Amino acid sequence: MARPKKIKNEVLIQAAREIFLERGFSVPTSEIAKHAGVSEGTLFKRFETKERLFREAMRPSSEDLGWLDALLLHAGRGDLKDHLMVAAREGIHFFRRMMPLFVMASSHPSVRNIQEQLMSGPQPPPILATRRLVSFFEMEMKLGRLRESDPRILSRVFMATLSQYVFFETLVQAPAAFHIPLDEYVEGVVELILCGGLPSEHITSQDS
Repeated sequence: MARPKKIKNEVLIQAAREIFLERGFSVPTSEIAKHAGVSEGTLFKRFETKERLFREAMRPSSEDLGWLDALLLHAGRGDLKDHLMVAAREGIHFFRRMMPLFVMASSHPSVRNIQEQLMSGPQPPPILATRRLVSFFEMEMKLGRLRESDPRILSRVFMATLSQYVFFETLVQAPAAFHIPLDEYVEGVVELILCGGLPSEHITSQDS
């Protein structure tokens, strides 16, 4: 008889995330297990307590950062502007998924503070994300496709503009007149990155 297929923790965490966001922390673990397609005992064997499962579900995973892996694979190849625009759109979608998690996590007593939630573990998601972006910009600079500058600052500027878009969209709920359409915003962000980063000969040729 074949052994039953072992479900990865990431699948269980994603299932728990969906149920927690839909029904809140009070949802029974039996419902989470049912949604994940496992027994309730499996959940407790993997995560020990409901609180720990909640914290894991509210925390960005490595899979959530897949859009940065895709960007890194394109370093030095193809059209730089196109790659950055795709990454910017994916980054905004990422923050749209993460913002409800941050809000829910920060309101629950099992998460003492959002900084602890984000920075726990051997590879905290914010550090992991920043390192991937830094690596991308470093490679583009070495190849001469971007002007030499501090890639650590460039990566933080890029991420900050994406998170700020979602911040105004979801938490601030700014007036309609203040809203910038997504495509317009993405193109504007990328243009700013490139105008401040293109090699000098490109800038000269554009001005002539």
